[in-house]
Amino acid sequence: MKNVSENERAYWNHEVAEQLDIGTSTLRKWCLELEENEYVFSKGEQESRAFLKRDIDVLMNMKNEIRNKKKSLKDAAKIALEKARTGVVLVEQEQEQAPPVPVEQAQPMFTLEDMRNIVREELQEQAKARENERDKALMGVMRELQDVKKMIAASQEVSKKKWWEFWKT
Repeated sequence: MKNVSENERAYWNHEVAEQLDIGTSTLRKWCLELEENEYVFSKGEQESRAFLKRDIDVLMNMKNEIRNKKKSLKDAAKIALEKARTGVVLVEQEQEQAPPVPVEQAQPMFTLEDMRNIVREELQEQAKARENERDKALMGVMRELQDVKKMIAASQEVSKKKWWEFWKT
């Protein structure tokens, strides 16, 4: 590996994990895998890893292999180390980014007024649907009420007969 210059900035675990958009425990696993493949990280205080730019490039290559190319951790570590040894630079971010759209071409699909009209129509449709459901429920209750009234009227008619005339209809 290259010699470390005194002026080169070193990054710590949480900084690198944030930069790579991974967790610190994932970063730790990846580093252990790289170390098993004889990669040497710079060490800081208390033997903690200090990541240099070249280390971050290797980890970025590893992330690319794992996430985009669906490689296993071991395979990704080997490929990333091979790229680092042969001097292949990670340019995936530049390749995957679309060219910037000039401001003149970027026109909104809908104007604010169009959006307001769409939302207003949706709210009206929802209100109509709620009214229909309410009307159906109300009609059901009214039918049940009529049935109950009929049963009450029938029971009152029966109660008008004398007790000894129960066999008469």
